[in-house]
Formats: sequence, C-alpha cells, structure tokens
Amino acid sequence: MQAKTTRDLWSADRPRPSARLSRRTAARRLNRVQQTATTAPTGEVGTTSARRGARHVGARAVPVANRFGLYALAAVVLVLAVFFTGRLSLRGEIYPGVRALGAPLGGLSEAEAHERLEARASELGQTRVSLTYDGHSWSPTLAELGVSFDVDASVRDAMEYGRDNHVVSSLLRPLRVADGSVDLPLAVSLDQTAFERRLLDLAHEIGVAPVDAAITFDGGTPVLTPERDGYVFDAAVAEDLLRQVRASTTPAVTLTAKPQTPTVRAADLATVQATIEQGLSKPLIFTDGDRRWSLAVKDLALLVRVTPPRTGQTATAVLDDASVRTLGERLAGEIDQQATEAGIDESGEVARLIAAASRRTVRVDDFVAAVQEAFADGRHEVVIPVDQTKPASTTEAFLAGLGVTELLASGTSDFVGSESGRVTNVVVAAKLVDGVMVPPNGKFSFNHAIGEINATPGFVPAGASENGIAGTAVGGGVCQVTTTVFRAVLKAGLPITEWWPHAYRNIYYEHGGWAPGFDASVQQPDDDPFFNGSDFVFQNPTAGWLLVRAEITDDTKLKVDVYGAPTGYSVEIDDPIYDQVISADGWPTQESVDPSLPAGSVDLVQPARDGMTITVVRRVYDANGNNVSFDTFVSSYEPQGASYRVSSDMAGTTTSEQ
Repeated sequence: MQAKTTRDLWSADRPRPSARLSRRTAARRLNRVQQTATTAPTGEVGTTSARRGARHVGARAVPVANRFGLYALAAVVLVLAVFFTGRLSLRGEIYPGVRALGAPLGGLSEAEAHERLEARASELGQTRVSLTYDGHSWSPTLAELGVSFDVDASVRDAMEYGRDNHVVSSLLRPLRVADGSVDLPLAVSLDQTAFERRLLDLAHEIGVAPVDAAITFDGGTPVLTPERDGYVFDAAVAEDLLRQVRASTTPAVTLTAKPQTPTVRAADLATVQATIEQGLSKPLIFTDGDRRWSLAVKDLALLVRVTPPRTGQTATAVLDDASVRTLGERLAGEIDQQATEAGIDESGEVARLIAAASRRTVRVDDFVAAVQEAFADGRHEVVIPVDQTKPASTTEAFLAGLGVTELLASGTSDFVGSESGRVTNVVVAAKLVDGVMVPPNGKFSFNHAIGEINATPGFVPAGASENGIAGTAVGGGVCQVTTTVFRAVLKAGLPITEWWPHAYRNIYYEHGGWAPGFDASVQQPDDDPFFNGSDFVFQNPTAGWLLVRAEITDDTKLKVDVYGAPTGYSVEIDDPIYDQVISADGWPTQESVDPSLPAGSVDLVQPARDGMTITVVRRVYDANGNNVSFDTFVSSYEPQGASYRVSSDMAGTTTSEQ
C-alpha cells in the first residue's frame, strides 16, 4: 500500500499550486517591441517605412499612445504590488498561501498563527503510532512517545516567508503570482528520555524487561526482591519514527529487542537492608520534656527511601526529607507558643490563672537532621530541638505579688479500675478545675468551674448512677474530682456553703485508705445552664486570692491543692461515726449494658455495699486558738447490691441470679 503524503493525510483541503504563472509569462512575451523585415510584392527586400505617430512591429503597428498605456498599466500593477506588500509588512500578517503543520496561516497575525498552530500541534500529538513486536502490538500517541512540534519555530518561519528573499519574488508572493501556496517543513523533535522510558514500559508490560533488585515493605517488614535479566527495545527506531512523521505518513514501527542486565543486584542492597531492619525494629519516639509522641513502625516504613548504588558509591537508605519535615511542622504546631506573662483571666464565669510561659519554637531543620541521624544509627528516640525564651517574670513571682504563697491543704483520690470513658471525664474535669482563682471574700462553685457538662467539649458517656440505678451518662465520673476538691477544702478549714453526699457508697471514693463519708456529689439537670442542681461551693474568707490546682499522677492518682495567703488555721477532723448500718444481703444487683464490651463480658464494677449513716465532724481554730467553725457532714448511704457492667449479649444475666 502506498504511503499517504502530507497533501492527502494532514492537509486534504489544500488546493494544488497555481498554473497562472506560465500563461502570464507567455502573455508578457507578446508585448516585446521588435522591428521585423518584410518582403515586397516584387520580391525585393523592403525597408520599414515610418508613419507619423506609429511604428511597425512585425506585420502590426502599435500606436505610441497604446505603448504609453501599457507602461502606465505596468506601473499601476507595480504600485499596487508595492502597496499590498508594504501593507502586509506593516500589519505584520503572514503572506497568503503559507501553511505550517498542514494548517493555513495566510493573513493571520503572529499571535493568531501561534494559537492556530498550538491547536494543530495538540491534534497531531494525538496521532496514533502502530508499534509491533513478536505478536504484540500497541497504539501510543506521538505525544506519549515524546514527539512534539515546535510551534514557535513554525510561526517564526511563516512570518519570515516572503520577506527575506529577492525583492521581485517578495513583491509577487503576496499577490500569489510567483510560487503559489507553500507548506513549510515540519519542525519536529523527540524527547529521547521519554521515548526510552515508554519503550521500557512496553517491555515491562509483556514481561521481558530486566528487573532490578529492590526492597519493598510488608507492613513494617523490609522484603528483598532479587534481580532478573531481560530485554529492552532498541531506541534506534526513533530515527525511523521521525522520518515517517516528517514525511506525514501514518507512523508504523517494528520494534527490535536487545538483551540487558539489571543495574541493581540483591548483593548491592544487602548492607542497606540491615540498616532498614534495625531502623524499623521499634516505633520512633519523639520527646519534649514529659510529652511524648510515637510513630508506628508501619508508618515509619512509608518514609523509607532506598537509593540504588552508583559508580563508586554503595546503596543508601534514608527517610523522605519532605515527609520528615511535614512531621516536624505538625509537632511544631503543638509545641510552638508565644511568650506569656502571668496574670488572671476574669473574662469568663470564673477567674483563672494565666501561667507565665516561655516562647518556644521547634527548630524544624534540626529536627529533620536529628531524625535522619537517629534512623541511620538505629536509634528509636529523638529529642525535639526547641528554642526557648523565658518571660520577664515567673508565675510564682506573680502569685507572690498577690500574696498567694502557701499551700493550705491537699486532697487526694484514686480512680484505678475505672472504665476508659470515666477516666476521660476525670481528666477533662481536673483540667477545668486546675488554675481556678477564687477572689477575696468570693466563692468557688464546682459546676461553674467545669461548665455545662453536656455542652463542654471532651466529656463522654460513662458509667453513672441516678437514684441508685446504674446507667450511663455524659460526664460520668466527674464526682471523682468534686470529691477530691472537697477533701482539700475540708482539710484547709475553709467554709463549705454547699455540699451533697452520694446516696450510695462508691468503691472509687474508698481507694487509698479513705473511709466512707468523705465524698461529694454534683448534679446538673439536663438543659439547665444555671446549674440549679446540687453543687459543691466553698467560700474564700480571706482578703487575698486563693488558687486551686489539680493534677493526675501515675495515671489514676488525682491530687488537688489549695493555695493562698497564710490563714493560721488549725483544723481537726474526727474519725467518722458509723450508725444505722443496714446489710446489703438480698438487695438486687445493678447492671449496665456497655455495647463496646466484647461478647460474653460480665464485669463486677463494685461489690455489694451495706447501707449506713456516717458523720464527719470538723473543728477549725484560728492562730489564737479561737474556734472559727464547727462543721458536721452527715452521709446517709442506702444499701446496694453488687454492680455489674456487661456486653449486649449478656444483658439480664446478672439480675436473673437473684
């Protein structure tokens, strides 16, 4: 089959070159003015006879006036040619009949031609190429093979055409009387790297390409894949492809293969594999003082980058710099802070201490270097590098200026054994209480200190009881903090103006050697922003500020401290008085269903508790021994059966045992 040409493949609408040139040239030859000898009728050679106003040309005589008319016509044509040529030149348009990449450009400006050729080049780039090899065939586009068309060069050639040759030719071309239309040569190029990459992809596609040894990851475990010899397609076929593109035929290329060995072998990666295995043997820990962050092994493995060996160099394994930097910036978002001077924030319902804070900034560049060094050395802990600038004064100095210099008393409790939701609520409530400032002669309200439980972020559903009935409620466990504050205030001798004991004894309030009777409860009715339920309230009887601090140690030990100016109080708390004990024998068990528990779960939350009345007496004396207050705290506990927490499938199993 005969290959198609540019005329019939890419520019079928192109007219054939004009034939008018030959006819016009012949016509010009008839206009020559020549003198011809004639023969007289007698056979003698005649001479040219002159007539006034006429000259013999051959057998015809052309009047002088006609001759001047022809000259005038030629002059007009020349003037018009010069006019149109100058007009086109001044306007910066491409001469008529000029084409490039098969697209007509005559009369277009440079910008218009560029836009048209961009579209044409994009269209030509989608031309399919037939590639075949040993029964396999592909049809990639020219663009996919790295073939491109130089639009800028084509536009430049089109603009220059007709302006850079002989003056007569330049004049005649715009009038299409010299050469007719012209299709400029294709300005085509090949990205050799892209072409070879595409050929290698095809070799991989049919499974003949060589395979380098590589380290991959199964979760967090490095796996060494061995190398394999193979074949690659010869890139020399690029010349044949370009020849066909320039000839504007439908491109068709038969590929040939040549053997090639892999560039990376398993032996080259043996050393780096050991480095990776050591680096991924444990999670990577980042520390900032007592704060810790952990990057799991499987996540750390995603950051590993293996560089194959090069001439004179061995393979290396490092962590991706950009990913490590992103990690450092994320940690900086949690650690960085502006310097803060100590003060009191009185904008909310309760006054709170603003602790002095240093300006802290993570040095991200140093963090990246430290992480890379730790991975290379097989270490699994990185101290986050932080620049720190201290504030002008300390929190202690600020408090001393307010007269808050002495620890008045501490209260403690232990919530070991609590479910995860209850632990969360204790932690949230403790943070809300920590730093509360009680103004001179003011009061402390626990409910106002923690805010509305249902609307405060952080509180979650957890085990709770109401009227002795076990269940689940948002904020379950908050009374652990209330109880601990009560114990601190009780020991400090401060006036307690509102206090409510629990209706039932609770195991969490008797850990750590505390007897029944030293607990306090709060209750916030649903959708009641004014906290009209039970609360815990104490008074500040001094002329200075009081400070409440709360902290959790050893995961489950809660401590509340009350600071202020020295009060000189001496506090006596009598041993609890037990009375009216009622046995729990025969009382029904309490059961709460926890859908998060695994099937078959039956957990004893607390054993049965006897009912009783307990009285706690406190006496407070001033520095002179005068009795300041005599307080009695009476708790009347109802008897209660054992309390269980069960999974959904075990609902009703504990109560049926009664």
